[in-house]
Amino acid sequence: MKVVQFEPKVEKTSKKMKDDLIEVLDALREKIDKDEVTEFVISSMHVDGEVEIYACTKDFVGAIGLFEAGKHNLLTQYE
Repeated sequence: MKVVQFEPKVEKTSKKMKDDLIEVLDALREKIDKDEVTEFVISSMHVDGEVEIYACTKDFVGAIGLFEAGKHNLLTQYE
């Protein structure tokens, strides 16, 4: 007899997305440990749609530049 475990697609997709988020954060952490990243700006969206922006930069101008560069990359990657 073969036992098959049922995992709804929603749960499977949710777990995959969570694993992807953690993988990205781990990659960033490794780059910080290797001194490859000295500044960063991260934006996140919560379940309720609330958006937060985290910035670790040397100055305000650098934060705006990094944020705009990230926005540009996001908007142009699907052209």
